[in-house]
Amino acid sequence: HGIAKAARQLEQAVREQQNPEHLDAFIAILDTRMTRFFADIANAMANANANDTTDDSPGSSSDAGGEPLPAADPAAVIAYLEELLATDDARSNDFIAESWPQVESALGDVASRLRDQVEHFDYEEALQTLRRARFAAQAGPAESDDRA
Repeated sequence: HGIAKAARQLEQAVREQQNPEHLDAFIAILDTRMTRFFADIANAMANANANDTTDDSPGSSSDAGGEPLPAADPAAVIAYLEELLATDDARSNDFIAESWPQVESALGDVASRLRDQVEHFDYEEALQTLRRARFAAQAGPAESDDRA
């Protein structure tokens, strides 16, 4: 995961009293790597719990404890992604990658633009893109052509 390396780089930047923008960049890198690490642990635990249960119904892993990931339903995936983006949560990056088929299914052509914004940590713009796409989808196909 590269957590140790990222932590060493941040520590060195602090010691060298680098400017705040550099420190913020190192903090963001460390945060992203730690988020991936903890997400991998959570996924491993969820998979272990799923293998221990006999209930194969969608969403049944929500009883496993902690904050569950939404089921494979595209609408649930989009709603969860919106929550992550609204709080500038760095887990947005991993979540959109892991849930790409559902995101693309729900948002169509807009999904690629959204993914690019998330990959560049432009969560505010990504949130606006997501909300515009959801509004256009609710408004109907005639209006969505102009707004997406």
